[in-house]
Amino acid sequence: QRSVRLFYDNKNEERVGKKQWMAEIKAAIDACKKNPEHRFAVCVGSTIGKTGKGQLAQICQMCEGAGVKWKPYAGETQQSHKLIDLQDPDTAWIEFGAIIATTSLSIGVDPKRIRFARVFIWTCRTGCIPLTQFQAAGRFGRSKDAPLLNTTIDILLNCAPPAVDEALVKTKAQEKVVRPTFEDELDQL
Repeated sequence: QRSVRLFYDNKNEERVGKKQWMAEIKAAIDACKKNPEHRFAVCVGSTIGKTGKGQLAQICQMCEGAGVKWKPYAGETQQSHKLIDLQDPDTAWIEFGAIIATTSLSIGVDPKRIRFARVFIWTCRTGCIPLTQFQAAGRFGRSKDAPLLNTTIDILLNCAPPAVDEALVKTKAQEKVVRPTFEDELDQL
C-alpha cells in the first residue's frame, strides 16, 4: 500500500517545502549512484517555465550534474521512441537511474521486472492535472516481483498550504481561490 507526503511551494522567500522536496530528490540521486537498482521516477507537471527552466529540465539537470543517467518523456518526445521504449520498459529502462516524465507516460506503461526505489510528483498549476500525475506515478513499482522499495510518494504542490491560504484570505491579502483547488484535486486521490 502506498502513502503520500506533501510538500508545499508557495513561492515565498524561504521556499522551505520546495527545498525539502529537492533534498529528497538529491537523496534519491545519491542512493541511485551508490546502487543502480535504486532508480527513481519523477512525474512532473510542466516541461517549460517562465525562465525556460521548467520542472522536467530542472530534474534532468540535477541528474546530469550528478552523473545519473536519465530518460525523459513528455509531449515533445518522438512518438516512435515512446512506442519502442514502452513496449518493453523493463529492457528500455535498465540503463537509466531516473525516469522523468509528464503524464504522457501513463496508461499502458507496465514495467514488471525493473525495480524502482522511489517515486516523486511535482505539480504545476498550469500543467498536468494532479490526479493524472498520481495515476502516472502509480505505474512504477506495481509488480509483486519488483515492488517499490519506498512506498511513500513525495509530492511537491505548487501552492501554499491550506492554512496559509485561509490566513491570507482572512486578512484580505488574497482572494479566495475558486474551485477546483489543488485540495479538491488531492481529495480525488
